Amino acid sequence: MKNLSVSEVENWLLSETDRLLSPLRKKAKDIVDNIAEHLKRIRKEIDSINKDINKLLKEGKLDKACKVASTFSEKLLELLNNFEVPENFDYRSLSKFKVTLDKFLRTVWELGSRYIPRMSIPTFKTPILKIDYYIKGLYKIRKKLNNFLETKYSYVKHIEKTIEEARKILEEESEIRELQKEIREKNIRIKELQKIKNRLEEEINEKRDILKTEDFEEKAYKVRNEIRNLLSPIDKALRKFLNLVERGEVKVTKEQKELLSRTNRLKNPTMSLKDIKILKDLLESIKKLILSGKISLDKKKSKKALNSIQLILEKHVLDELTKSYISLHETKRKLEEEHKDDLRDMKNLEEELRKIKTEINVLEREVNVKEKEINDLKEKIFTLKEDLEKRIEKIVYEPVEIDISSLS
Repeated sequence: MKNLSVSEVENWLLSETDRLLSPLRKKAKDIVDNIAEHLKRIRKEIDSINKDINKLLKEGKLDKACKVASTFSEKLLELLNNFEVPENFDYRSLSKFKVTLDKFLRTVWELGSRYIPRMSIPTFKTPILKIDYYIKGLYKIRKKLNNFLETKYSYVKHIEKTIEEARKILEEESEIRELQKEIREKNIRIKELQKIKNRLEEEINEKRDILKTEDFEEKAYKVRNEIRNLLSPIDKALRKFLNLVERGEVKVTKEQKELLSRTNRLKNPTMSLKDIKILKDLLESIKKLILSGKISLDKKKSKKALNSIQLILEKHVLDELTKSYISLHETKRKLEEEHKDDLRDMKNLEEELRKIKTEINVLEREVNVKEKEINDLKEKIFTLKEDLEKRIEKIVYEPVEIDISSLS
Protein backbone atom coordinates (compact mmCIF):
# COMPACT_ATOMS: atom_id res chain seq x y z
CA MET A 1 0.00 0.00 0.00
CA LYS A 2 1.26 3.46 -0.95
CA ASN A 3 1.36 6.05 1.84
CA LEU A 4 1.07 9.70 0.85
CA SER A 5 0.47 13.00 2.56
CA VAL A 6 -2.41 14.90 1.00
CA SER A 7 0.01 17.59 -0.24
CA GLU A 8 1.90 14.91 -2.26
CA VAL A 9 -1.18 13.52 -4.01
CA GLU A 10 -1.31 15.91 -6.97
CA ASN A 11 2.31 15.60 -8.14
CA TRP A 12 2.44 11.86 -7.44
CA LEU A 13 -0.79 11.17 -9.32
CA LEU A 14 0.30 13.29 -12.30
CA SER A 15 3.63 11.49 -12.46
CA GLU A 16 1.93 8.07 -12.21
CA THR A 17 -0.49 8.88 -15.05
CA ASP A 18 1.76 11.04 -17.25
CA ARG A 19 2.35 8.28 -19.80
CA LEU A 20 -1.39 8.24 -20.44
CA LEU A 21 -2.10 11.95 -19.95
CA SER A 22 0.58 13.30 -22.29
CA PRO A 23 -0.77 11.66 -25.49
CA LEU A 24 -4.32 12.68 -24.58
CA ARG A 25 -3.35 16.29 -23.95
CA LYS A 26 -1.34 16.35 -27.18
CA LYS A 27 -4.41 15.08 -29.02
CA ALA A 28 -6.54 17.76 -27.31
CA LYS A 29 -4.02 20.41 -28.33
CA ASP A 30 -4.08 19.19 -31.94
CA ILE A 31 -7.89 19.47 -32.01
CA VAL A 32 -7.81 22.98 -30.53
CA ASP A 33 -5.01 24.05 -32.88
CA ASN A 34 -7.03 22.75 -35.81
CA ILE A 35 -10.02 24.83 -34.70
CA ALA A 36 -7.78 27.88 -34.28
CA GLU A 37 -6.43 27.36 -37.82
CA HIS A 38 -9.96 27.24 -39.25
CA LEU A 39 -10.84 30.44 -37.41
CA LYS A 40 -7.68 32.06 -38.80
CA ARG A 41 -8.70 31.10 -42.34
CA ILE A 42 -12.24 32.46 -41.82
CA ARG A 43 -10.69 35.74 -40.65
CA LYS A 44 -8.58 35.80 -43.84
CA GLU A 45 -11.73 35.44 -45.98
CA ILE A 46 -13.39 38.28 -44.04
CA ASP A 47 -10.38 40.44 -44.92
CA SER A 48 -10.89 39.40 -48.55
CA ILE A 49 -14.56 40.47 -48.44
CA ASN A 50 -13.59 43.83 -46.94
CA LYS A 51 -10.95 44.39 -49.65
CA ASP A 52 -13.53 43.66 -52.33
CA ILE A 53 -15.97 46.10 -50.71
CA ASN A 54 -13.31 48.85 -50.64
CA LYS A 55 -12.45 48.17 -54.28
CA LEU A 56 -16.11 48.45 -55.31
CA LEU A 57 -16.41 51.62 -53.26
CA LYS A 58 -13.50 53.21 -55.13
CA GLU A 59 -15.05 52.14 -58.44
CA GLY A 60 -18.36 53.69 -57.43
CA LYS A 61 -20.13 50.33 -57.62
CA LEU A 62 -21.20 50.11 -53.98
CA ASP A 63 -24.73 48.68 -54.00
CA LYS A 64 -27.13 47.04 -51.54
CA ALA A 65 -25.32 43.67 -51.77
CA CYS A 66 -22.06 45.40 -50.75
CA LYS A 67 -23.72 46.96 -47.71
CA VAL A 68 -25.09 43.55 -46.69
CA ALA A 69 -21.63 42.01 -47.15
CA SER A 70 -20.09 44.78 -45.02
CA THR A 71 -22.57 44.13 -42.20
CA PHE A 72 -22.03 40.37 -42.46
CA SER A 73 -18.23 40.65 -42.31
CA GLU A 74 -18.41 43.12 -39.45
CA LYS A 75 -20.64 40.84 -37.35
CA LEU A 76 -18.63 37.73 -38.17
CA LEU A 77 -15.39 39.50 -37.29
CA GLU A 78 -16.91 40.55 -33.96
CA LEU A 79 -17.73 36.89 -33.24
CA LEU A 80 -14.15 35.89 -34.05
CA ASN A 81 -12.70 38.63 -31.83
CA ASN A 82 -14.81 37.39 -28.91
CA PHE A 83 -13.91 33.75 -29.50
CA GLU A 84 -11.29 32.59 -26.98
CA VAL A 85 -9.15 29.51 -27.61
CA PRO A 86 -8.04 27.74 -24.40
CA GLU A 87 -4.40 27.69 -23.37
CA ASN A 88 -4.95 24.93 -20.82
CA PHE A 89 -6.12 21.47 -21.81
CA ASP A 90 -7.79 20.31 -18.64
CA TYR A 91 -11.21 18.70 -19.00
CA ARG A 92 -13.11 21.68 -17.58
CA SER A 93 -11.47 24.18 -19.98
CA LEU A 94 -12.13 21.95 -22.98
CA SER A 95 -15.77 21.38 -21.94
CA LYS A 96 -16.25 25.12 -21.64
CA PHE A 97 -14.53 25.58 -25.00
CA LYS A 98 -16.92 23.08 -26.59
CA VAL A 99 -19.88 25.14 -25.37
CA THR A 100 -18.25 28.30 -26.79
CA LEU A 101 -17.69 26.57 -30.14
CA ASP A 102 -21.31 25.35 -30.27
CA LYS A 103 -22.58 28.88 -29.61
CA PHE A 104 -20.21 30.31 -32.24
CA LEU A 105 -21.32 27.85 -34.93
CA ARG A 106 -24.99 28.39 -34.15
CA THR A 107 -24.60 32.18 -34.36
CA VAL A 108 -22.59 31.96 -37.61
CA TRP A 109 -25.30 29.77 -39.13
CA GLU A 110 -27.92 32.37 -38.16
CA LEU A 111 -25.78 35.15 -39.69
CA GLY A 112 -25.29 33.18 -42.89
CA SER A 113 -29.00 32.44 -43.22
CA ARG A 114 -29.81 36.12 -42.78
CA TYR A 115 -27.15 37.86 -44.89
CA ILE A 116 -25.58 35.51 -47.48
CA PRO A 117 -28.69 35.18 -49.70
CA ARG A 118 -28.60 38.99 -50.13
CA MET A 119 -24.89 39.05 -51.06
CA SER A 120 -25.79 38.12 -54.63
CA ILE A 121 -22.96 39.62 -56.69
CA PRO A 122 -20.22 37.26 -57.99
CA THR A 123 -17.45 39.21 -56.23
CA PHE A 124 -18.31 37.64 -52.84
CA LYS A 125 -18.94 34.11 -54.10
CA THR A 126 -15.44 32.72 -53.57
CA PRO A 127 -14.82 33.99 -49.98
CA ILE A 128 -18.35 32.96 -48.98
CA LEU A 129 -17.79 29.44 -50.31
CA LYS A 130 -14.49 29.24 -48.45
CA ILE A 131 -16.06 30.47 -45.23
CA ASP A 132 -18.80 27.87 -45.67
CA TYR A 133 -16.15 25.21 -46.22
CA TYR A 134 -14.27 26.17 -43.03
CA ILE A 135 -17.50 26.32 -41.02
CA LYS A 136 -18.37 22.81 -42.17
CA GLY A 137 -14.86 21.80 -41.17
CA LEU A 138 -15.49 23.25 -37.70
CA TYR A 139 -18.67 21.17 -37.42
CA LYS A 140 -16.63 18.05 -38.14
CA ILE A 141 -13.96 19.05 -35.62
CA ARG A 142 -16.66 19.81 -33.04
CA LYS A 143 -18.02 16.29 -33.47
CA LYS A 144 -14.52 14.89 -33.06
CA LEU A 145 -14.03 17.04 -29.91
CA ASN A 146 -17.36 15.81 -28.48
CA ASN A 147 -16.44 12.17 -29.01
CA PHE A 148 -12.94 12.75 -27.65
CA LEU A 149 -14.23 14.35 -24.44
CA GLU A 150 -16.88 11.68 -23.89
CA THR A 151 -14.58 8.71 -24.45
CA LYS A 152 -10.81 9.01 -24.12
CA TYR A 153 -10.64 12.33 -22.27
CA SER A 154 -13.04 11.14 -19.57
CA TYR A 155 -9.93 9.51 -18.04
CA VAL A 156 -8.45 13.00 -17.65
CA LYS A 157 -11.71 14.13 -16.10
CA HIS A 158 -11.43 11.48 -13.37
CA ILE A 159 -7.82 12.40 -12.63
CA GLU A 160 -8.63 16.12 -12.47
CA LYS A 161 -11.62 15.43 -10.21
CA THR A 162 -9.33 13.45 -7.91
CA ILE A 163 -6.78 16.28 -7.83
CA GLU A 164 -9.59 18.75 -7.07
CA GLU A 165 -10.57 16.64 -4.05
CA ALA A 166 -6.97 16.64 -2.81
CA ARG A 167 -6.85 20.43 -3.23
CA LYS A 168 -10.18 20.73 -1.45
CA ILE A 169 -8.77 18.84 1.54
CA LEU A 170 -5.76 21.18 1.57
CA GLU A 171 -8.12 24.17 1.51
CA GLU A 172 -10.16 22.76 4.38
CA GLU A 173 -6.97 22.10 6.34
CA SER A 174 -5.86 25.67 5.70
CA GLU A 175 -9.22 26.87 7.00
CA ILE A 176 -8.78 24.71 10.11
CA ARG A 177 -5.34 26.23 10.73
CA GLU A 178 -6.80 29.71 10.38
CA LEU A 179 -9.60 28.87 12.80
CA GLN A 180 -7.10 27.39 15.26
CA LYS A 181 -5.05 30.57 15.03
CA GLU A 182 -8.15 32.66 15.76
CA ILE A 183 -9.00 30.42 18.73
CA ARG A 184 -5.46 30.79 20.12
CA GLU A 185 -5.67 34.57 19.79
CA LYS A 186 -9.07 34.66 21.46
CA ASN A 187 -7.91 32.38 24.29
CA ILE A 188 -4.91 34.64 24.87
CA ARG A 189 -7.28 37.59 25.07
CA ILE A 190 -9.57 35.66 27.44
CA LYS A 191 -6.63 34.96 29.76
CA GLU A 192 -5.69 38.64 29.72
CA LEU A 193 -9.27 39.60 30.53
CA GLN A 194 -9.46 36.99 33.30
CA LYS A 195 -6.46 38.62 34.95
CA ILE A 196 -8.12 42.03 34.68
CA LYS A 197 -11.36 40.53 36.01
CA ASN A 198 -9.59 39.03 39.04
CA ARG A 199 -7.85 42.32 39.76
CA LEU A 200 -11.12 44.26 39.51
CA GLU A 201 -12.88 41.81 41.82
CA GLU A 202 -10.11 42.20 44.38
CA GLU A 203 -10.33 46.00 44.21
CA ILE A 204 -14.13 45.89 44.50
CA ASN A 205 -13.92 43.59 47.51
CA GLU A 206 -11.45 45.97 49.13
CA LYS A 207 -13.88 48.85 48.59
CA ARG A 208 -16.72 46.77 50.01
CA ASP A 209 -14.66 45.97 53.09
CA ILE A 210 -14.21 49.68 53.63
CA LEU A 211 -17.89 50.51 53.08
CA LYS A 212 -19.42 47.39 54.67
CA THR A 213 -22.72 48.49 53.10
CA GLU A 214 -23.61 44.94 52.16
CA ASP A 215 -24.01 44.01 55.83
CA PHE A 216 -26.50 46.83 56.28
CA GLU A 217 -28.34 45.88 53.10
CA GLU A 218 -28.63 42.26 54.23
CA LYS A 219 -29.88 43.28 57.66
CA ALA A 220 -32.34 45.75 56.15
CA TYR A 221 -33.58 43.03 53.81
CA LYS A 222 -34.23 40.71 56.77
CA VAL A 223 -36.09 43.47 58.69
CA ARG A 224 -38.13 44.21 55.60
CA ASN A 225 -39.16 40.55 55.41
CA GLU A 226 -40.11 40.57 59.09
CA ILE A 227 -42.37 43.61 58.46
CA ARG A 228 -43.92 41.87 55.47
CA ASN A 229 -44.52 38.69 57.48
CA LEU A 230 -46.10 40.77 60.27
CA LEU A 231 -48.52 42.49 57.87
CA SER A 232 -49.27 39.46 55.67
CA PRO A 233 -51.95 37.86 57.96
CA ILE A 234 -53.91 41.16 57.85
CA ASP A 235 -54.12 41.14 54.04
CA LYS A 236 -57.47 39.36 53.64
CA ALA A 237 -59.08 41.40 56.45
CA LEU A 238 -57.76 44.55 54.78
CA ARG A 239 -59.30 43.60 51.42
CA LYS A 240 -62.69 43.02 53.05
CA PHE A 241 -62.27 46.31 54.89
CA LEU A 242 -61.69 48.12 51.58
CA ASN A 243 -64.83 46.50 50.14
CA LEU A 244 -66.79 48.03 53.04
CA VAL A 245 -65.15 51.38 52.28
CA GLU A 246 -66.14 51.13 48.59
CA ARG A 247 -69.74 50.36 49.57
CA GLY A 248 -69.75 53.39 51.90
CA GLU A 249 -70.29 51.35 55.03
CA VAL A 250 -66.95 52.43 56.51
CA LYS A 251 -65.01 55.64 56.04
CA VAL A 252 -61.25 56.18 55.97
CA THR A 253 -59.30 59.37 56.39
CA LYS A 254 -57.45 61.03 53.54
CA GLU A 255 -54.11 60.05 55.15
CA GLN A 256 -55.19 56.40 55.50
CA LYS A 257 -56.32 56.28 51.87
CA GLU A 258 -53.04 57.84 50.69
CA LEU A 259 -51.02 55.39 52.83
CA LEU A 260 -52.84 52.36 51.37
CA SER A 261 -52.31 53.66 47.83
CA ARG A 262 -48.62 54.43 48.38
CA THR A 263 -47.80 51.13 50.01
CA ASN A 264 -49.94 49.10 47.55
CA ARG A 265 -52.24 47.81 50.33
CA LEU A 266 -49.23 47.37 52.63
CA LYS A 267 -47.42 45.01 50.22
CA ASN A 268 -44.59 47.54 50.18
CA PRO A 269 -43.66 47.56 53.89
CA THR A 270 -41.25 50.53 53.92
CA MET A 271 -43.05 53.11 56.04
CA SER A 272 -42.14 56.05 58.21
CA LEU A 273 -43.02 56.30 61.89
CA LYS A 274 -45.70 58.80 60.86
CA ASP A 275 -47.13 56.15 58.56
CA ILE A 276 -47.20 53.69 61.47
CA LYS A 277 -49.40 56.05 63.47
CA ILE A 278 -51.87 56.35 60.58
CA LEU A 279 -51.78 52.59 60.11
CA LYS A 280 -52.52 51.92 63.77
CA ASP A 281 -55.75 53.96 63.58
CA LEU A 282 -56.68 51.95 60.51
CA LEU A 283 -55.94 48.65 62.26
CA GLU A 284 -58.07 49.69 65.26
CA SER A 285 -61.03 49.97 62.92
CA ILE A 286 -60.27 46.62 61.27
CA LYS A 287 -59.92 44.95 64.68
CA LYS A 288 -63.36 46.22 65.79
CA LEU A 289 -64.96 45.07 62.53
CA ILE A 290 -63.43 41.58 62.90
CA LEU A 291 -64.61 41.28 66.46
CA SER A 292 -68.11 42.57 65.55
CA GLY A 293 -68.34 40.09 62.68
CA LYS A 294 -68.65 42.76 59.95
CA ILE A 295 -65.39 41.43 58.56
CA SER A 296 -65.89 37.69 58.45
CA LEU A 297 -62.87 35.41 58.34
CA ASP A 298 -62.48 31.75 59.10
CA LYS A 299 -61.34 31.04 62.62
CA LYS A 300 -57.70 30.43 61.77
CA LYS A 301 -57.29 33.55 59.60
CA SER A 302 -59.19 35.67 62.10
CA LYS A 303 -56.89 34.54 64.91
CA LYS A 304 -53.75 35.30 62.86
CA ALA A 305 -55.03 38.71 61.80
CA LEU A 306 -55.94 39.71 65.36
CA ASN A 307 -52.60 38.42 66.64
CA SER A 308 -50.70 40.56 64.09
CA ILE A 309 -52.85 43.60 64.94
CA GLN A 310 -52.16 43.05 68.63
CA LEU A 311 -48.42 42.86 68.01
CA ILE A 312 -48.61 46.14 66.14
CA LEU A 313 -51.00 48.01 68.48
CA GLU A 314 -50.01 46.69 71.87
CA LYS A 315 -46.53 45.20 71.52
CA HIS A 316 -45.35 47.98 69.20
CA VAL A 317 -43.49 45.38 67.11
CA LEU A 318 -44.00 47.31 63.88
CA ASP A 319 -42.64 50.48 65.49
CA GLU A 320 -39.48 48.68 66.54
CA LEU A 321 -38.98 46.99 63.16
CA THR A 322 -39.55 50.24 61.30
CA LYS A 323 -37.12 52.10 63.58
CA SER A 324 -34.56 49.37 62.95
CA TYR A 325 -35.11 49.53 59.19
CA ILE A 326 -34.81 53.32 59.14
CA SER A 327 -31.73 53.19 61.35
CA LEU A 328 -29.99 50.68 59.09
CA HIS A 329 -30.65 52.78 55.99
CA GLU A 330 -29.57 55.95 57.74
CA THR A 331 -26.34 54.31 58.91
CA LYS A 332 -25.75 53.05 55.39
CA ARG A 333 -26.42 56.51 53.98
CA LYS A 334 -24.00 58.17 56.37
CA LEU A 335 -21.35 55.57 55.61
CA GLU A 336 -21.80 56.08 51.89
CA GLU A 337 -21.63 59.84 52.37
CA GLU A 338 -18.46 59.49 54.42
CA HIS A 339 -16.89 57.28 51.75
CA LYS A 340 -18.57 58.75 48.69
CA ASP A 341 -15.30 58.76 46.74
CA ASP A 342 -14.79 55.06 47.50
CA LEU A 343 -18.40 54.39 46.57
CA ARG A 344 -18.01 56.22 43.27
CA ASP A 345 -14.81 54.32 42.55
CA MET A 346 -16.51 51.04 43.41
CA LYS A 347 -19.38 51.75 41.02
CA ASN A 348 -16.91 52.58 38.26
CA LEU A 349 -15.02 49.37 38.99
CA GLU A 350 -18.25 47.36 38.93
CA GLU A 351 -19.18 48.85 35.55
CA GLU A 352 -15.73 48.05 34.21
CA LEU A 353 -16.05 44.53 35.61
CA ARG A 354 -19.43 44.11 33.93
CA LYS A 355 -17.93 45.07 30.55
CA ILE A 356 -14.99 42.70 31.06
CA LYS A 357 -17.33 39.81 31.92
CA THR A 358 -19.44 40.58 28.84
CA GLU A 359 -16.37 40.56 26.60
CA ILE A 360 -15.18 37.27 28.11
CA ASN A 361 -18.61 35.70 27.51
CA VAL A 362 -18.64 36.93 23.89
CA LEU A 363 -15.14 35.57 23.25
CA GLU A 364 -15.96 32.21 24.85
CA ARG A 365 -19.05 31.89 22.65
CA GLU A 366 -16.97 32.73 19.58
CA VAL A 367 -14.38 30.10 20.57
CA ASN A 368 -17.15 27.51 20.95
CA VAL A 369 -18.53 28.39 17.51
CA LYS A 370 -15.10 28.10 15.87
CA GLU A 371 -14.38 24.80 17.63
CA LYS A 372 -17.63 23.46 16.21
CA GLU A 373 -16.60 24.71 12.75
CA ILE A 374 -13.31 22.82 13.12
CA ASN A 375 -15.10 19.61 14.11
CA ASP A 376 -17.47 19.98 11.13
CA LEU A 377 -14.50 20.53 8.80
CA LYS A 378 -12.72 17.46 10.18
CA GLU A 379 -15.78 15.32 9.51
CA LYS A 380 -15.92 16.72 5.98
CA ILE A 381 -12.19 16.06 5.46
CA PHE A 382 -12.57 12.48 6.70
CA THR A 383 -15.32 11.86 4.12
CA LEU A 384 -13.22 13.49 1.36
CA LYS A 385 -10.21 11.38 2.40
CA GLU A 386 -12.13 8.12 2.04
CA ASP A 387 -13.51 9.16 -1.35
CA LEU A 388 -10.05 10.33 -2.50
CA GLU A 389 -8.43 6.98 -1.62
CA LYS A 390 -11.12 5.11 -3.57
CA ARG A 391 -10.71 7.37 -6.61
CA ILE A 392 -6.91 6.99 -6.66
CA GLU A 393 -7.16 3.21 -6.38
CA LYS A 394 -9.49 3.10 -9.41
CA ILE A 395 -7.01 5.20 -11.42
CA VAL A 396 -3.68 3.53 -10.53
CA TYR A 397 -5.05 0.10 -9.50
CA GLU A 398 -3.18 0.32 -6.20
CA PRO A 399 -4.52 0.93 -2.66
CA VAL A 400 -3.37 4.23 -1.19
CA GLU A 401 -3.39 5.55 2.38
CA ILE A 402 -3.63 9.33 2.59
CA ASP A 403 -2.12 10.89 5.72
CA ILE A 404 -3.93 14.05 6.83
CA SER A 405 -2.34 16.03 9.64
CA SER A 406 -5.59 17.70 10.74
CA LEU A 407 -7.11 14.29 11.54
CA SER A 408 -4.20 13.08 13.67
